[in-house]
Amino acid sequence: MELNATEDPNELARNITIGLDGNGALLAVWSNQLQEVVNYRVSRDGGRTWSQTQPIPGLLGGWSVYQQRLDDFTIAQDSAGNLHLVTVGRRLIEQAGLDLLHTVWNGSGWSTPEVVASYNGDVPEWPRLAVNLGNQLDLVWFVRGAKNLNNSDAGDFSVFYASRTVDAPPIAPGEIVASPNSIPDA
Repeated sequence: MELNATEDPNELARNITIGLDGNGALLAVWSNQLQEVVNYRVSRDGGRTWSQTQPIPGLLGGWSVYQQRLDDFTIAQDSAGNLHLVTVGRRLIEQAGLDLLHTVWNGSGWSTPEVVASYNGDVPEWPRLAVNLGNQLDLVWFVRGAKNLNNSDAGDFSVFYASRTVDAPPIAPGEIVASPNSIPDA
């Protein structure tokens, strides 16, 4: 099966990201703007075949709240091989504001999404995640002020940062860690 994020003609895929977990599986994650869900697919053979599209449990899109046409998701692997995904979205369909949400792929399933920050009116955008020393998550994002959501030239923007230590082995500064997994040759 080919990876085709638009296999459903009623799907509009946005905010696409891809990650490689510690078991060598590729994960493609995207927001289905029309159905307000965040979908994913897994390939365990370097992208030659892919699982069926499935929604990430408890993670909803935010298209009906704000049409962020240029936003993106971010994903990074810790030293235990877990993939950390950060999205802008919601946990409940009736939610009026947007959250910055963190969830973890452990190789077989997703953790319950956790709120990093919540906004009502203002909009978080462009999260970027990095893993340092194997178990330190560093996240940055900016927030677009509610007053000028659709006028970037007059916009009110703020940049935010958050960090967290996760349950993964620490790596000493300067230590080189060879990945036991790689994407197989095509």
